Amino acid sequence: MLLFLAASGYVGEPRRVVADEYTRRVSEVEGGAMTIGIIMEFDGFKPENYDAVSQRINWPENWPDGLTFHVAGPTNGGMRLVEIWDSRDQFDRWMAETIQPAIQEVAGEHRRAAGPPPRFTEFAVHRQEAR
Repeated sequence: MLLFLAASGYVGEPRRVVADEYTRRVSEVEGGAMTIGIIMEFDGFKPENYDAVSQRINWPENWPDGLTFHVAGPTNGGMRLVEIWDSRDQFDRWMAETIQPAIQEVAGEHRRAAGPPPRFTEFAVHRQEAR
């Protein structure tokens, strides 16, 4: 997922941006157990890379605990993913245990050079609706 985009060579730690001071303060007060949104932007990433990582982790059948929303789509020159998680800890665990290993495997198979680090923007979810 968010994540998947590294199949084009994105390996390592993304550049993280906390959207505002409010998100940081609430997270610290609540011990990191608040609902968060994550916007991930991958320059130079293609839908085929996303699909390769998705296949590797059996996505979306292998849906992680705590993930309530996921959408991915192409942008001008890359891809963007948006996710909603019950907590930052669940997001971090999914990334470390599932996504990063899959990205490294797929990137190695495609022998791609490392691209620029993805940009992650985190925000506190005030309200979530769906139809």
